[in-house]
Amino acid sequence: MAHIIVDGYNFIRRVPRFLEAEGRSLEEGRYELLLALEEYAAGHGYRVTVVFDGGSRPAHMGPELPRREKFAGIDIIFSDMGRSADSEIMELIAKLREQRARGEGWPEGGEIVVSDDLEIRDHALELGAFTKSTEDLIDAMEGKMRLSV
Repeated sequence: MAHIIVDGYNFIRRVPRFLEAEGRSLEEGRYELLLALEEYAAGHGYRVTVVFDGGSRPAHMGPELPRREKFAGIDIIFSDMGRSADSEIMELIAKLREQRARGEGWPEGGEIVVSDDLEIRDHALELGAFTKSTEDLIDAMEGKMRLSV
C-alpha cells in the first residue's frame, strides 16, 4: 500500500471546488478535501497523510502543536505555530527514510508526495520518495485511476 502525503492548503488552493469550499470557511475547505481523499484512498488502498499549516488549525485543538488527528482513516498533521507545512512534510519524509533504513514501516508502494511546491518535491526526491503534482492527483481522482509512479 503506497502512502500519499498531501500538502493540504497547496492542494486546496489549486483545485476550484476545494477553493470554493474554503471561501466559505477554512474548515469547509479542509473537510471537502478530506472527504474526497478518503473516498479515493479507500477505493485504491492508499494510506493518506494531509499536512496543513498550523496557524489556521481548528481552535478546539489547543496550543499543543504539532497536532495530529485522524479523519475517516486519513492522518492529519497541523504544523506548529510559526512553522510551515513544508517543514513538517520534509521532516516527515526524513523520518520515514530513517524507518526505511531500519527496515521499518516503509510501505510496499513507497511514499508519494503531492505538492506543487518545487522545494518540497526536490527534497522528497532526494529522500527516495515519488512526487506528483496537484493536477496529477486530481486527474487520478476524477478518472478513478491509481496514481502512477
